[in-house]
Amino acid sequence: MNIESTPKKTNDKLRLQAFLRSIAWKVRRRCEKYVNKESTYFDSDLSMMCAIASHIIHELLNKKGIDSQLIYGEYIVGPGIHEKCQTFTYGEGHCWVECHGYIVDVTATQFDAVPKVIVRINDGTWKPQTVIDEKFDWYSWDETQVPSHDKFEKIAGDLL
Repeated sequence: MNIESTPKKTNDKLRLQAFLRSIAWKVRRRCEKYVNKESTYFDSDLSMMCAIASHIIHELLNKKGIDSQLIYGEYIVGPGIHEKCQTFTYGEGHCWVECHGYIVDVTATQFDAVPKVIVRINDGTWKPQTVIDEKFDWYSWDETQVPSHDKFEKIAGDLL
């Protein structure tokens, strides 16, 4: 093992994690502002906003040249784990971003997860089912939850 390469890899990972956290916080704040000023549909915990927020994070990372994937899957909850989800034993449909091994999730607060911004390695709480791409079927989703150019512009604005 090359001892000189270990700190560089660790530093790169730490820099990436800090950068992801910075982007995630910016998007979280923008989403909260949108919910407080312009939306009557979404709750202050950002319930039902996971696809929109995650899409914005994914696009911001892509613009910076950082590979990421927009993921649809389940956020695993169970009785006694999260106050709002006492009856769920399997999972709740959810969207998040995966980037170089990190989960980036700014709307897990809808499941009473803390902190408000999550950037960490998956501990099994997130169960990916599919990558969301241009072929993803939004048909069964409520139109309000689906990412759109209008919502993207209102929330992301000058972040791009």
